[in-house]
Amino acid sequence: MTPSTLFSKIATKGNTKDGDATFILDDLRAAFWAMEQSTLGRESEDAFEHLFEDLDFSSTELGNTHELCNAINF
Repeated sequence: MTPSTLFSKIATKGNTKDGDATFILDDLRAAFWAMEQSTLGRESEDAFEHLFEDLDFSSTELGNTHELCNAINF
């Protein structure tokens, strides 16, 4: 994993305080892939293999626009 895939970096990139949201779902997808790849050849490989494959970052349930997809709604 690289510093650009750290959650704090991705969260900062997607921060919408200034109203200019940056689409981060592709970054999250890349970070999950990097996490899975970092376990190859290690004891934890079996636990991480295909762990994130069911996450659907293109689901409209996340929102219909990049801004809505990045929004945190509780």
